[in-house]
Amino acid sequence: RNIILHCTGGGFVSHTIAGDLPYLLDWSAATNSVVIVPEYGLLPQHKFPDAISEITQIYRGLRCGSVATVLGFQSDRIIVSGESVGGNLAAALTVTIIMDQMEHQSIELTASKSIEFVNDREDDLSGSENEDGSSDSSRFNIFVPDALIIGCPALNLSLELTPSRVEGANDPVLPSGLIAAISNSYIPLDGDYPKTHPIASPYFASDEILRQFPPTLIFTSSEDPFRKSSLFTVLV
Repeated sequence: RNIILHCTGGGFVSHTIAGDLPYLLDWSAATNSVVIVPEYGLLPQHKFPDAISEITQIYRGLRCGSVATVLGFQSDRIIVSGESVGGNLAAALTVTIIMDQMEHQSIELTASKSIEFVNDREDDLSGSENEDGSSDSSRFNIFVPDALIIGCPALNLSLELTPSRVEGANDPVLPSGLIAAISNSYIPLDGDYPKTHPIASPYFASDEILRQFPPTLIFTSSEDPFRKSSLFTVLV
């Protein structure tokens, strides 16, 4: 069976499970999938990166084969979904997994080159032939979600003005003042992370990272103040 790991919205101050439940039940029935909706840490106690750290830990646990004893089945695929700031977390999870794997590959490559250098030096000194020569970086796989589904995602939590934010400055649901309040609470201006950090705002993820995204479906709205930042899909 498949797993749908769903991240709720709510501006990082609440969980909107009640509003998401109808379509999550439809998805579960239509795909015979188990839907898991974690309750991540909320503001004001939990600021960035607490929520994404919790989501990442849950995701890694689901990827671990031993979790089958808890669920009662071994998952075939894991699809990650999210709405609004939940879409931010779903995309941020993918960015996190890719960035971690890229870092591990870089460390492995550096270590491999160091070993080759030492072996070459030993060959020069002893005249012996190096019998190792096996550095298979292909064994490192990026275990990103099998698919990503995000609706009206808040992918850009910086306070830069975009056409959609200017148009939606007085939006009845997400006026500019509320967006600024959420952003400054989640990623404080005097904090350790910039608002343009690719995990805080996946909109700023590099092309190299975006090219490694799984199949991704993004729903947006013509009235969504975050519409402009949703257009990062042209690179996914």
